[in-house]
This record gives sequence, structure tokens and C-alpha cells, in this order.
Amino acid sequence: MGTVVHLILAELIRQVDRRVRWYYMPIARPRGKDAWNEHADIIDRIAAGDADRAEELMHHHTRATTDFYCRQLTAAPRAGA
Repeated sequence: MGTVVHLILAELIRQVDRRVRWYYMPIARPRGKDAWNEHADIIDRIAAGDADRAEELMHHHTRATTDFYCRQLTAAPRAGA
């Protein structure tokens, strides 16, 4: 059973890697430390059983990431321009 679980997890890791690779370089990498800290705070609140605060932190993290992404798009040179 353990081997099957490991194979499934390994495949899931490959799938996630393929799906987020496009995102990592332009967004996640520049936000790196901030995003890691935000994730750590969310995990801490979940572990503490504070679902309401975890939800607030997740909304903040999502908004910060979206805002960063929008700023990157606005600042990027346009093709053919």
C-alpha cells in the first residue's frame, strides 16, 4: 500500500509542477519571501484552530498575489509595441 501511495504522490507532484511552472518565474519567485511568510502564517492559524483568521490571511495572500500579478502585467512590454 505504501508504494502505491508514494507513486500517487509522486505523480501529483509532477502534475502540480507542470501546472504552476508558468506561474513560478514571473510571480512566485519575486514574491518569494513574502509569500512564504504568508503561507506560514496561514498554516500557523490553521494549526491553532483559528479558521476565521486563517481565512482572513488567505484572502490577504490571494489579493497580494493578484495585485502583484496585475502590476507585472501592466509593467510588461507588449508584443509588437
